[in-house]
Amino acid sequence: MNRLTITAFVADDRTDLLSLWRRSFADYPDDPERQLDLALDNPSSAVFVARDDGMFAGTAMAGCDGIRGWLHYIAVTPQRRNRGIARAMVRHCEAWLAAKGISKIKLQLRADNLDVRHVYEHLGYAVETHVSMAKRIRGADAAPLPPVRSGEPGCIDVVVNRLEMLAPPSAPQPKPPALKLAVLRAENITVAYYRFLYAEVGRDWTWYERRSVTDSDLAVAIQDPQVDVFVLHVGGQPAGYIELDRRRLPDEVEIRFFGLMPDFIGRGLGPWLLDWGVREAWRHAPRRTYVNTCSLDHPKALALYQRMGFTAFKQESKTIRDPRPFG
Repeated sequence: MNRLTITAFVADDRTDLLSLWRRSFADYPDDPERQLDLALDNPSSAVFVARDDGMFAGTAMAGCDGIRGWLHYIAVTPQRRNRGIARAMVRHCEAWLAAKGISKIKLQLRADNLDVRHVYEHLGYAVETHVSMAKRIRGADAAPLPPVRSGEPGCIDVVVNRLEMLAPPSAPQPKPPALKLAVLRAENITVAYYRFLYAEVGRDWTWYERRSVTDSDLAVAIQDPQVDVFVLHVGGQPAGYIELDRRRLPDEVEIRFFGLMPDFIGRGLGPWLLDWGVREAWRHAPRRTYVNTCSLDHPKALALYQRMGFTAFKQESKTIRDPRPFG
């Protein structure tokens, strides 16, 4: 019997995924590489990969706009079609969206794509009589963004380290620094307050991803019930924060963001807050806790995570447009 698994996208899947997208959606005008990167950078979306007997078999993307869930890029490799893989991926996306509290899922097909329409009808999807409208805000004749290449002016190379912890800390919890400390969960955190924390903590470490996110999309990400933002206060002042994200998979916790404001670095607060956050993550009894750090972060960040008990399981290099000239 074939063994089908569906897991979150990892960097090693990139070549197979893009090749499948280009074959399956050749008439789409969008750049698949850019679409993939946008999805991976957006906390309100997820990209999944199906494997049949360990071999790459298909992809699916799920997203949430704050009101409805959406399905995109459901595709199966030609040699593995008609095995129920697409159906399994749709169900996997539905479960991911249901865990986020989404009660209705939508998708779009071309009107003449009857074969695929019948597949979705068998899965319980129905045609609605709404009018679908669209606008390409960059213009149909606009040139695509130039590719990002290593060594080009305005681009920087980044090394990303992915680390995981498979068991809770066994060492006793360390004593806190001799300061007036309080860690408070920011309940239903406002976008304005979050942007303040993100900007101050990430000021020296090129935190840029969420600066370009719209207020509505950011609110969806940070106010999700599966996301906890804990703010460290020192003497009544916000000094840093740690963000725990349980949205990707129900049995995993990601340390999405962690750091201190510049005025509070060097007081022993970083290791203590990270240890506190790791223990809080394990309070949810996950299968694993994981975190990503990159060469733009504090130079001691990787060593701190490893000292805390995280083990590196993947390293990858990428080139990005340097965000620093834009503040």
